[in-house]
Amino acid sequence: MPFNTLLAGRFITARMCLSSGKETFAYKSRTRRVVSLSVLALLIAVVAALSSVEPLSVHPEPLYLGSRKNISEEFREFCHKFNKTYSAVEYVKRQAIYAKKVASIALHNAKYKLKEKGWKQDINQFADETLEEFLGHLGYHNRGNTSEGSVPASVAFSKTKRFDSVDWNARGKLGRVKNQGRCGSCWAFGTTGTVEACVSISTGLAAPSLSEQQLQDCMFSRTCSPGGGGGADAIEWVKNNGIVSDAEIPYTESDGQCHGSDRRWRPSGRVHGSSEDDLLRMVGAGPVLIGLNADLLQTYSGGVIDDAGHDKSRNHAVIVTGWTTDCAGRSDRCWILRNSWGEWWGEKGFFRVVMGQRVIGLGDDSDMPTGCTSPDGASRQTEYGPIEMGDRWGGDLPNQPLQAGSAEECQSSCFYNDQCNSWAYNTCGRECWLKGSTPGAVPANCRAGGIITAQRRGGNGARQGQYGPIEILDRPGKDMDGNPRIANSAEDCQSQCARTKGCNVWAFDTCGSFCWFKWGDVPTTSHNCRASGVIRK
Repeated sequence: MPFNTLLAGRFITARMCLSSGKETFAYKSRTRRVVSLSVLALLIAVVAALSSVEPLSVHPEPLYLGSRKNISEEFREFCHKFNKTYSAVEYVKRQAIYAKKVASIALHNAKYKLKEKGWKQDINQFADETLEEFLGHLGYHNRGNTSEGSVPASVAFSKTKRFDSVDWNARGKLGRVKNQGRCGSCWAFGTTGTVEACVSISTGLAAPSLSEQQLQDCMFSRTCSPGGGGGADAIEWVKNNGIVSDAEIPYTESDGQCHGSDRRWRPSGRVHGSSEDDLLRMVGAGPVLIGLNADLLQTYSGGVIDDAGHDKSRNHAVIVTGWTTDCAGRSDRCWILRNSWGEWWGEKGFFRVVMGQRVIGLGDDSDMPTGCTSPDGASRQTEYGPIEMGDRWGGDLPNQPLQAGSAEECQSSCFYNDQCNSWAYNTCGRECWLKGSTPGAVPANCRAGGIITAQRRGGNGARQGQYGPIEILDRPGKDMDGNPRIANSAEDCQSQCARTKGCNVWAFDTCGSFCWFKWGDVPTTSHNCRASGVIRK
């Protein structure tokens, strides 16, 4: 491009990208007749960058402007698109960086078209930043002992079933894609994103939208910029303190004062991993926060990252949301990850990385929350009885599990099976277990269950046990002592009562595992989480 054209481009674009006030280009027109050596050096850099682009006569697909324009026009539209304003000197510097980035993207995408690269690049809001500047506002530093208060993935998920693919976004368990802006708060967005998904998986409710700002304000000092934080510490903080919604404490892209609320979401545990094999186990149970090296992500726009190396440091936190076999021929399987740079970045906020090659340090540092609770509660009532979060072990009828599209569908299948009295459903899949007994509920991710309380057989859901009828009713009062026993099911509670001197009435907490021994004549009342009966030997 001719040098005078470049200068003309600079004059044309000055009004768009320069800051307002006395430092405008017009105000300084006299003093800028003599260009300083530093500015001349920058202009020469622009010319050099543009000349390197000339052999590629068109921008590689899918550069955001869609067709080739001169760098001055492109940079003016870039500033407008991403709301950037600069002083005159800074403007020239940024245009030079932008021009070099355009050339770099063109060369990379030429290799992508030749299938030498598995991923493509495009202009985004980071295109006028050097790599050092870009890395300066990432902000991931996993501090302290990541295993403290946590369970290793090899222990937590030692018997986890392996799947061909997992996609928690496709299953509707993720919240919306967010944008951290220029703050080094990726760790906070990674934490809220995994807790949001954990709540949805654990409770069956829609994923909430939680507050990154609360983490930023209450944890590490100056966490916006500079600073940063780590996923392990952040998940532990949420486990101990709970976290509020972003409607209560919205994101401001700055540091503020620490505030809280009584209405909080929180996990009950944390699992950590340090390899891709650990990560595979963890992602099978839910989205996972990881640290990785983000050097290659500055202008990523789609495809599968398969560049070897780039694992020297972990400087950015993202969420692994699954894995897929849709890997553009670069590998058999690849990871699906979600970033926190907005939906316009990458593949609508997501990106893919080949599996099993330690690309960009993926898998070395991973954490996930487990057993999350919601202040909105998890149980809900239907015409057939309650649906509670948690698992119910044992008592399966033959030929289980069935397939069901929802917990409600599983519950309905139980109601219309004359032998079924309780059920359990995999909320992370489609398996439904119908049960002849009523085992107590135990905490578990990805499970919902309940007992049938709607009136059928005998008018109260009763069934025959070894020592008399088991009724879906409560019998409050006349406890033999103040401390309930522990039982695995209503049948177990009935059996314990029958073997205990003085006990002729019993009641069992079907939403837990408590068993009360009673004596005398005890009246019945309705209760969603109770089974009881009178001993008939």
